[in-house]
Amino acid sequence: MGLIGLSVHPHFFSSTMKPPYMWDFNLGVWTQEAIDRGYRSRLTEEFQILGFAQQGWLTGPEGKPYGSTGIIVNCPVVYRFL
Repeated sequence: MGLIGLSVHPHFFSSTMKPPYMWDFNLGVWTQEAIDRGYRSRLTEEFQILGFAQQGWLTGPEGKPYGSTGIIVNCPVVYRFL
């Protein structure tokens, strides 16, 4: 099974705010029950992801709660264009 990263940024930015160039990395894993029910698909919206996690269809690695992995992503390319 291949893993594909997808960067989903929060929706709290207004048209006058700039997105951050550093962010906390959250990793989601589908539960076996979600896979068995056919719920596995690409999630691209922050609140959709949080809803699936809250309902128990998405967890962190090794069944841990969905949330921070403790990895900070630093993207200087984004910073350059801010």
